[in-house]
Amino acid sequence: MAIESTLLEDKPLPFEVCPKCGKPFEPFLRGQVQRGKRKLGFGPKQDYCALICRACQEIVGYESP
Repeated sequence: MAIESTLLEDKPLPFEVCPKCGKPFEPFLRGQVQRGKRKLGFGPKQDYCALICRACQEIVGYESP
């Protein structure tokens, strides 16, 4: 299990309802699905942990711990 999933456990959810399907948002594999971080250390910090809706199984956004 990724350390990000432990760090995100107590963090509040970013949505009440899923922006794609409209059902109450419940995260799926929170902090475990990640995209590549920026290779260069320049620019703003990007969110890299995917927010996946349990109901529609779609990526609805990204967050970082």
